[in-house]
Amino acid sequence: MATPQVQVEEPPGREKIGCRKCGARYHRIDVHIKTAHSMSVDQYHGEYPDASVLSEYAKAALEEKDVESGSRASPGNGEFVFGTARLSVRTAVEDGDEIYIPEHDDGWEPGAQEKEMLEDLALSIEHNGNPLIVGPTGCGKTLLVSQLACAVEQPMRYANLNGEIRSADFLGEKTIDVDPVSGQSTVQWQDGVLPQAMRRGQWLFLDELDSAPPSVMFVLHSVLEPNRRLTLMANEGEVITAHPEFRVVAAANTLGRGDESGLYAGTRILNEAFLDRFDAVIQADYPNEDTEGKILVKRTGIEQDVAMMMVRAGHRIREAAANDEVTCTCSTRRLVAWAHKARLYGDPKRAAAVTIFNKLGRDDRTVVEGIVQRYMGDS
Repeated sequence: MATPQVQVEEPPGREKIGCRKCGARYHRIDVHIKTAHSMSVDQYHGEYPDASVLSEYAKAALEEKDVESGSRASPGNGEFVFGTARLSVRTAVEDGDEIYIPEHDDGWEPGAQEKEMLEDLALSIEHNGNPLIVGPTGCGKTLLVSQLACAVEQPMRYANLNGEIRSADFLGEKTIDVDPVSGQSTVQWQDGVLPQAMRRGQWLFLDELDSAPPSVMFVLHSVLEPNRRLTLMANEGEVITAHPEFRVVAAANTLGRGDESGLYAGTRILNEAFLDRFDAVIQADYPNEDTEGKILVKRTGIEQDVAMMMVRAGHRIREAAANDEVTCTCSTRRLVAWAHKARLYGDPKRAAAVTIFNKLGRDDRTVVEGIVQRYMGDS
């Protein structure tokens, strides 16, 4: 006996739309037709040219979200819009590259400053540029790039250019492969992260650019040119021309003028010829108090009032660093760690000891402990 269908009345203004293939009703059917019928939106429109994939309620909800976030996606057309920038969603990646597409970070809370940076970043990438993000440690430079890559489903690789990076890791090297059956050995070339990204159309995020050794800087000159070529002298002079989707995004704590704050020992001076290859220099900074408070609550679940006390203490520590009262700072990353430990311990002051105080020298510790006491009180 067939089970009778129950007609559920839809509230006025929230009427769903029906799938032309099976009659199922949703506010958004672009996901439904992909999973239930293995169809793209373009294929669906090919069969049903006048069909919509969004209900009026869903359209209004997306428009409201656009106003809040400053970016929008048009379902089915594979394009994301960030202010004046338009980036296409990557529709096909090399086999195995799915693991390099960053995951969405539910704790990310972009404020007005971050949205402007996101637009600058996307615009540079759209026009085959090389954006350089400069800002203090732990302010969200890497997160900004990874969340943009996530939005457009773009594989992204990381290379930390501190003084310990090996040429073999970055460029590649010849290795000896021994056949387990015959025992014969052959010499093979093994790509480093740069050639891999160029061949496969990945974004390459170069962290701590201002700490890179001169040998790495020299190699990057030709890669940062518009035609994006790399000559592998160690591999018989092979010349690689980059995949059209390949991009370089770099981050640094200083603007290539050396360390002027005393916080970033080991950074190098970058010459003008190298800096000229970056079409956009994006100045990053810590979020404002309101945004940073939301980040702490969202990432750790700590109470709003406690989060704001922590944020104000963090901002005061940064002011002290700017005024040469201390030689340390308090990054957003450090505030998140403090809030997380505070929830675990149930004691913000004890949490501050293991996440902040114990990293400081005696003089800095005295000042910072006083700041935390002033803002946290008896909490």
